[in-house]
Amino acid sequence: RLRIGTAAYVAELAGPAPDSLPGASAYLGGEGRWLATFAFGDAPREQAPDAVAALRALGLEPRIASGDHADAVGATARQLGIATWRARLLPEQKLAWVRE
Repeated sequence: RLRIGTAAYVAELAGPAPDSLPGASAYLGGEGRWLATFAFGDAPREQAPDAVAALRALGLEPRIASGDHADAVGATARQLGIATWRARLLPEQKLAWVRE
């Protein structure tokens, strides 16, 4: 039997995660073994730099609230010049951050 998903989900079948487990979007393991990690990423949309510039022109500082892995969110934020971002947020956590 194998499992693919979050580290916590795979650990139920594969056992404790190794100390050197890299950050990833998904993991594969089973029967007491960790087998693979998968990292997925997206490039910012073509219009994203213009949207960020337009927000700044209005005196607003863009922030990113994402459910994605920190590595992917951080890379996107750096590409767009956005200093403030949060990753691995659930929808209610995103809403709470917006309301702060």
